[in-house]
Amino acid sequence: MKTGKPLTRSALKQFPLPPVVDGDKETKGRILIIAGCRELAGAALLVARSAMRAGAGKLRMVTVDAVAIGTSLAMPEAMVLGLEEARDGGFTRKAIRHLGEESDRSDVVVAGPGMANSASCGELAKVLLQSEASVVLDAALLHSLEPIGPDKRHGPLPVLLPHAGESEGAVLIQADDRLPGEC
Repeated sequence: MKTGKPLTRSALKQFPLPPVVDGDKETKGRILIIAGCRELAGAALLVARSAMRAGAGKLRMVTVDAVAIGTSLAMPEAMVLGLEEARDGGFTRKAIRHLGEESDRSDVVVAGPGMANSASCGELAKVLLQSEASVVLDAALLHSLEPIGPDKRHGPLPVLLPHAGESEGAVLIQADDRLPGEC
């Protein structure tokens, strides 16, 4: 395994946002955001607004049923899907299978912000990492990850976004021309 380096501002400057180009939503990529729970519904909106400001094309959001309608009203430019939630606030197994299918139809998947730390987080992270999409994981999904290596991943290495409370030991690993990730 390659030696990592600290995740700093200067390290992130090596991966600038893509240039703004002409075209419509079909040419600017498909992003899937899996975020929010009953207590933290706004997290999905924060991620969605950031994605739109960065130039995302088609935006699809998935959250738990309890907050899907409100999320849809707050972000009318996105397709919002509410999936069944388990008793612990996470997604059901059926919902996770559906999320795997949704991720396969996306260019980028951002998952975890504002999600309940539930028993299904590990299963969801595993399913998303099998996708060909570029994957960004945050929050509850970070805590559920099992160690992975580049040989276990089909698509680009995932980007992991720990906040200050989760960032102890966070490193940026660069493999070939792939996205930055943490293993």
